[in-house]
Amino acid sequence: MTITQLVVVLRTAVESAIGQVWIKGEVTSFKAYGSGHWYFTLRDAESAIRCVMWKTYTAKVVAAPVDGTEVYALATPTVWQERGELRVGVQVMLPTSGIGLQQLARERVRAALEKDGLLDPARKRPLPPFPRAIALVTSADGAALRDIITVTRKRWPAVALYLFPAKVQGEEAPGSIATALGQVNRWEGIDLCIVGRG
Repeated sequence: MTITQLVVVLRTAVESAIGQVWIKGEVTSFKAYGSGHWYFTLRDAESAIRCVMWKTYTAKVVAAPVDGTEVYALATPTVWQERGELRVGVQVMLPTSGIGLQQLARERVRAALEKDGLLDPARKRPLPPFPRAIALVTSADGAALRDIITVTRKRWPAVALYLFPAKVQGEEAPGSIATALGQVNRWEGIDLCIVGRG
C-alpha cells in the first residue's frame, strides 16, 4: 500500500464514521487570509485540532473570532491528504457566550469610531427637517433600495433621491461603500445620505 492509498483509506474512514458534527472549543492561532479563508485551531483543556473555514462559509459569519473566543462549530473531520493530518472543515460558527459575534462586531466598530472621535456629540450635525436631496448608498438591485423609495415617496414625495450604487454584503462591501461615500461627498446639494442594506 502506498502512502497516498493509506491516507485515502484513513480519510474515507474518518469522513464516513463521523460525518458532520457540532463541536465546542476555544479559537487559537486564528489567521484570516486575503483569499477569504480562515485557518485556526480549536482546543479544550486537553486536546486541540486544526481547522479551516473556506470563504464560502466565512462570508456568512458576521464577525471574525479572535483568539480566546469560545465557539460552537458545525464541522466535518477529514484527513488532509498533502500533510497526512487530521483536520476539521468548519461550515458554521456560533458563539457560546451571551455576547454574540454580531454584538462583538458592533462593539469593535463602535470602539474604532470612538477612538477616532467620530461619535463625539460635538461633531453631530442636525438633520434637515425637510431634505431636498438624499443620497442612497446601497445595492442597485436590492430590497433596501425598493423599501427606501417606497417609504420616501409616501412620506416626502418632493425629495430628490440619488443612487450611489455599492456592494453592501461580502468582503468587498467596506471598500465599495467607502468609494460611494466619497462620491457623495463630492456631489453638490446633498442634504443627507442613507447607507442601506436589505
